[in-house]
Amino acid sequence: MKFLTSTGRKNCLLNLVLALQVLPISRLLPSKGGNINLFGDLLALNLAVNSGNFDIQYIIPLLKAVLNDQADKVIWDKAYAAVTASTAFTVVAKPTTPPPSGPSLASSF
Repeated sequence: MKFLTSTGRKNCLLNLVLALQVLPISRLLPSKGGNINLFGDLLALNLAVNSGNFDIQYIIPLLKAVLNDQADKVIWDKAYAAVTASTAFTVVAKPTTPPPSGPSLASSF
């Protein structure tokens, strides 16, 4: 499956994740991560895709399942797989400046 631009592909996948988030079942299904429910996992996935810290190839199976009108169980299984991949492969930004090594001079006043 090809998209015209990387921005178009990203927007399509963001729309898909948002569409799954608004479904009430996303708040009833359990989390596979450290969130309360799947809604929270999808939120984290959405943030990862939006920030560019995630390989969108992990969401393509979910998109294909939706486009092929597969059974709900298949779609939610693919959603769980995408969420699991998002937590395994997201890149955490590292601070660019080191933390202060000693007490602030202002604290001595």
